[in-house]
Amino acid sequence: MKYALPLLLALLLGPVWAQPSHPSWPPATYMVYYGDLNPEAIARLRGFDLVIVHPGDERENLTPQKVQALKNGGKTIVIGYVSIGEDPQVPAGPPAPGPKQAGPSYFDQVWKTSDNDYPQRYLDQVRYHFTADGFVEQGNDNKPITEAGQDGLPDENGVWGSYYVRADDPKWRSIVYDKFDYLKSLGVDGYFLDTVDTASPWGEYGATRPGMLELVTALRARYPNQFLIANRGLFLLEDGPAYGQAVDGIMFESFLTLWNYATEKADRSPWLRWHVQALDDSVGPAAKAGAFHLFFLEYLSPQQPDLAL
Repeated sequence: MKYALPLLLALLLGPVWAQPSHPSWPPATYMVYYGDLNPEAIARLRGFDLVIVHPGDERENLTPQKVQALKNGGKTIVIGYVSIGEDPQVPAGPPAPGPKQAGPSYFDQVWKTSDNDYPQRYLDQVRYHFTADGFVEQGNDNKPITEAGQDGLPDENGVWGSYYVRADDPKWRSIVYDKFDYLKSLGVDGYFLDTVDTASPWGEYGATRPGMLELVTALRARYPNQFLIANRGLFLLEDGPAYGQAVDGIMFESFLTLWNYATEKADRSPWLRWHVQALDDSVGPAAKAGAFHLFFLEYLSPQQPDLAL
């Protein structure tokens, strides 16, 4: 019976993950850089405690040699970018031979499929408006005009041209694992989990929320010695301690500012008051309780003066 109490606590509190370690963790300085990793960029990035870099859409931007150069003799933590809530790839053209695929998926009380020969990992919660010529109609913000409903097409992020996915889809999970394994083979110290907010309850895809939490905790279990830094996903902190315990860091992107694509400048975030309240009420306490490091990321045009908030 001497093991009963520890076992009971483990069941009540959830898994206790082993945390990766590095002399530069937690970082005093960090840089998020998605540009070309040329010699000049690498020389600059080596001066930070932690850098988040993009492997490139075709995996052309990052090599083992570049990772080692960025590490600066073990002084710099190198984190590789991975999108876990959006997929930049979507099938196009005539369907492949063989049985037709059932997707994309949509949620209407339960998960259903549009049966339009797309993989089920893609989401179809909105309908697009099309012009008489068959092109997707754009609004004044240059984003597709949509309305709630299904049209059999994967829903697209109108800003980045990527496609929203179900985090609980087994095929999508295997794709994410492949991206992680590839970056690990290059020698990165960890991963930056972007597009967690696909599952946000304030958007169209809140039904994917449980699957997103499951994916993040599965990544923690699969890569226990790698740093995991999640981009936002703050709503998952409301679902208990699992999210805060699974990640080593959370990036609070656009805490103060929101990028205006029309003016190509940053504006004061319309949600700043809520962000400050969330920092005081939930994010800050969760960071202390879960022992994750809190990062911030803002956007300003080099041409605009400092933003008065």
